Amino acid sequence: MIREDGVRADSPVAQLIVASLRVDADGQAVESARAACGDVDWARFFRSADRHGVTPLIAHRWQSLDRMEHVPDFARERLLSALRHNAERNAHIRREAVDYWRLLTEAGVPAIVLKGWPLVEMLYESPALRHLSDIDLLIPADRSREGLRALEAAGLEPLPRNREAWVEKHLPAYWRLRGRRVTYPLSDLFDPNHPRSVELHLHVWETNFRGLRLRDPIGFWERSRLADVAGWPMRLPSLEDTLIHLCVHWACHWIEREARLSQLVDVDRFVRKFAGRLDWNLILRVSRAAQVTRFVYAALETAHRVLGAPLPPEEFTAQSRAGCPPRLRHWMDRYAAEDALAMDSGRRDHGMAYVLTWLSAQSVGERVGMLRYALLPPREFIMGRYGLKRRWLAIPFYLPYIAGRTLNTMGPFARAVTRFARLGSQA
Repeated sequence: MIREDGVRADSPVAQLIVASLRVDADGQAVESARAACGDVDWARFFRSADRHGVTPLIAHRWQSLDRMEHVPDFARERLLSALRHNAERNAHIRREAVDYWRLLTEAGVPAIVLKGWPLVEMLYESPALRHLSDIDLLIPADRSREGLRALEAAGLEPLPRNREAWVEKHLPAYWRLRGRRVTYPLSDLFDPNHPRSVELHLHVWETNFRGLRLRDPIGFWERSRLADVAGWPMRLPSLEDTLIHLCVHWACHWIEREARLSQLVDVDRFVRKFAGRLDWNLILRVSRAAQVTRFVYAALETAHRVLGAPLPPEEFTAQSRAGCPPRLRHWMDRYAAEDALAMDSGRRDHGMAYVLTWLSAQSVGERVGMLRYALLPPREFIMGRYGLKRRWLAIPFYLPYIAGRTLNTMGPFARAVTRFARLGSQA
């Protein structure tokens, strides 16, 4: 049984969370799930709900279904507090989304808003229901300097360099600290005073994801559309590109062992609302060209298994499944639903991350790329890890990095090999 955060995927607590998130669940289903818990382990419940970013949504759902009457006072206040805090937090994000859009527009930098606030307006009854961590804006690569200058001129400052300094899909993240001091881990994920970062993306997703060779979606800019967002005309991806992006975003975080149920809720709600308007043949063509069909299938299938999301047309499902590596399909058929429930970003299983990366590989070249990712990260990563200022200084630091990496990951690698061998024997 997959288990990462101490909450078994088939535990009553996990089932209560899922029942509360399913769009098609009524009050009786939620109450039955709560009754199955007996004396609810509220500490475990909130730890899981918070880390999946769904506490405010659960609070709203229980209110709308009149399910709060049997909740202890302290738990009820905890739920309502998350709802209040997230409402205030997202009010800040709405204003900042407008501010950053105006900054880029005035600087003459074209942009497309990715995910984030537009999804709140499209998919949720209230802005308080969806946790948002940052604001993502896609800009042309040749306008990156103007984009960063616009943020800096407005008083934003870069986040400290960290272990993700090697990421290539976006420029360094910026935020407005306003004199605040940020400490991690956060005691309250929904804290309205915690600063929100803005990321200027040069790519829709990481094109060298853990050694897997992905491509930018062809025609993404051309298919984008103008829409009213937060009271302003902003450019958004097409509906088809939005769904692809949501799926790839979840799948990459899933492989990295930090996916949240809130991301699957987005996929579920998006398919329910827009399925009849989507060009599924276009989604298939774009996904194949970008080599992300495997991830689109993984996200749609898992959203269906966990939340009951409607499946796409039968022909699309069959073709997207055929585009998913057989061993990854086999693993998903057995474990995907429970894995999504039990995941905990606070206790990431790096060994399992390597297993899923390996299973996702579609060629020998991608498997070689995965091994290079594991032992030979980009030079920018080494520079960020050791605080180096010049690229050539990184060369001698590869040896201690590889030695430390080998020692620290020997256990996860051993588990990865064991699980892969077991999977192969069951295939």
